[in-house]
Amino acid sequence: MLTINEMECALRNLCAAEHFSFDIGLRVIKVVYTSRIHRHPAIVNEKFSKEGGTRLHCIHFPFTDLDKVCEYIAQKVGNLSGKTVQFTSTHKDSEECVRIIRDTLRVKMERVNDMRCHVKGTNFLLSNILDEVFVYDHHNVDCRYFFQTCLNSPHSSVYPYVLVNVGTGMSIVRVNSESDFEYIGGSHCGGGAFFGLAQLLIGSADMDELLVMAEDGDHRKVDSLVSDIYGMKYEGLGLPPDLIAGSFGKCSNTKFADQVKNDPDYRKDCIRSLLLMISNSIGQVVSLVLNNEKTNRLFFNGFMVRNHPIIMRTLSYAINFWSKGALQAHFLRHEAFNAAIGAMILGKERLENHGEVDIEKVSWREHYAGCSDLGRFVPRRPTDAAFRGEVLELDCADILMRPFPLLSPSVEYDPDTVDLNSDLAAREFWLTIMEESVHKMCSKAIESQHDSPTAAARADVVAKKYLEQLKLLRDKPFAYGTCNVRNLLDLREQIFQEHDFDDPFKLQKKLENDLAVRELPKVVTKLDGMDDVRERLAEATKGLLAGNVFDWGAKEVVKLMEGKEEFTFQKAMDVVPARPWLNDDLDEFLDASMNGGHKSIVVFVDNSGADVVLGVLPFAREFLKLGSKVTIVSNLLPALNDITFGELIQVMKEVTDRDELLKRHTEKGTFKIMHSGQGSPCLDMRRVDSELCKAVLDDKVDLVVIEGMGRALHTNFNAQFMVPSLKAAVIKTRWLADRMGGDIFSVVCKYEKPIVDLM
Repeated sequence: MLTINEMECALRNLCAAEHFSFDIGLRVIKVVYTSRIHRHPAIVNEKFSKEGGTRLHCIHFPFTDLDKVCEYIAQKVGNLSGKTVQFTSTHKDSEECVRIIRDTLRVKMERVNDMRCHVKGTNFLLSNILDEVFVYDHHNVDCRYFFQTCLNSPHSSVYPYVLVNVGTGMSIVRVNSESDFEYIGGSHCGGGAFFGLAQLLIGSADMDELLVMAEDGDHRKVDSLVSDIYGMKYEGLGLPPDLIAGSFGKCSNTKFADQVKNDPDYRKDCIRSLLLMISNSIGQVVSLVLNNEKTNRLFFNGFMVRNHPIIMRTLSYAINFWSKGALQAHFLRHEAFNAAIGAMILGKERLENHGEVDIEKVSWREHYAGCSDLGRFVPRRPTDAAFRGEVLELDCADILMRPFPLLSPSVEYDPDTVDLNSDLAAREFWLTIMEESVHKMCSKAIESQHDSPTAAARADVVAKKYLEQLKLLRDKPFAYGTCNVRNLLDLREQIFQEHDFDDPFKLQKKLENDLAVRELPKVVTKLDGMDDVRERLAEATKGLLAGNVFDWGAKEVVKLMEGKEEFTFQKAMDVVPARPWLNDDLDEFLDASMNGGHKSIVVFVDNSGADVVLGVLPFAREFLKLGSKVTIVSNLLPALNDITFGELIQVMKEVTDRDELLKRHTEKGTFKIMHSGQGSPCLDMRRVDSELCKAVLDDKVDLVVIEGMGRALHTNFNAQFMVPSLKAAVIKTRWLADRMGGDIFSVVCKYEKPIVDLM
């Protein structure tokens, strides 16, 4: 039974809950609700509050706790009287469950179509959660989970796909679009057949017991294999000797069957054989149905599949065998919630009528800091004795995010340079770095709220929670999908925000922005005094690199910035080594720029202060002089000392008061600032603001510039675009320098032409 403390941890922010939906299953119940998130920075004597947006809460708990959970919701939410709650159900006693929910919460209950819910919810998960899809590889010792993203380029689509739901039976649905789907096949042979036959074979047992038996059993004791029938003459058949020729085939002999029943492992062996029989049957039916379909994108869900490694393994084998390698079984990290989410979406007309968020018309971000272990995808069966509940939280982005439109269609985009799931050395390095740096980050957070009496205590909680999550990732690196530097940094930012540190570096950034704005005229005057255009652009590019040295996220740089002597922009210029650099395409970049090759450029910027003001802006000015349009793109949300869109707006107001050229181009519209929609030290081109995507196409951008270690090296180093690109960064960690064959403060200036021309 769930305790009060467990319900408090799972059912969060109920006081601001708005709408509910339920999925009533045989053993577990899923509840989904939206809430408004309000954050009030705890700063004494400063009267302001920052209202966040909408959060989607998905909770998965044992069926036996329904009464207790409903009572807890009613107590915390207050008045729900008269509201309508959508639900879907596969439970035979759903009427009693509906009565409990209806009477306890005092709401109206509206049943919605089960399959529509599954499809709607699956569409939502595939469209919004990165690394939602995975392939299971039992034979890989390091990591058996390999994650994929459906929308990883502007040329990709979620649709069409085939959804196989393995519940009591098995249904196959082809989903053609957001609203168009059709039933294309199925079978009576599914979870019900497995569970029912198991009861007849061995007597009473629950699902967990059956699966443990199957793991330990040896089906070869009861199944007839190819080698049993053909002996050593199977080679000419093209069939492996251990292939099952007949499930329970050996037991057709009465004497042999009696011997099997006397074997102490009889129960285990029979359940293993039964599971393989059902799985192979499902795989064969699905493969035959998909022979007539034009898609090979295949997703499995349903209680029979959910987080059961042995079933995922046997289904994967069956699909591969029966399709002769043409198909691959895919699974979903959070498919347990798809029906409940779908029920919520089907109530969107009611939401629209009240002027509230339409779930399908905006993008959502996985809120790692609010997810339970299972919500983060740490596989454990929902019928496990240790199962207490599962939580998934998603934050509304309030904007529509789409893949960056200039990603190359010729190369599959993967933002991450290193996969920490499979690279053990890299994972150990980054987990250690994050552990060592958390207290430094907390000190900055306390400093940003120096007047708050609770800042130190909240920072201690942040450090404790983050270290706990890093410990989890050491054991289960696939908890967030593909483990990478992005997730580690995003998780840290989310935990800070959960404890009212909305921007730990805001005071530091304000100080550095003010200093850099005052120094900008000096830097610009020096550049403007150079007559040779090529030399001037080369110097501005070096300045772009020098500005990137200023980074509070890099240990070696922090030592310089906190040293006894002031670390100035000129000193940063001196840190940039002489050419040739580690990656040195400067001449190629200058040649292309001098020849009028870049009429419109977009620059993804990194840090506040000297980086953006003294590095990026002078670099942008040189392109404006060459007649190019320039768009500067920052984060929307805070992360470390990266500049945010709001801060960039303020900086540009001050800069244009001092710089006539930038002011003139700003007024003409040939120089503008935008945001990516993100809040990370890294850059994931799979999810950027749709307004930015539109502007990039309207402006006919022909050069993509990405600056900074997080955006250009940890992510996007291997990214290919439909137009030329420049990736510019200074390496500021010893580990990365060693990996790339350089030294601390080595320079990467990587200019690449497109693999596929824009035309």
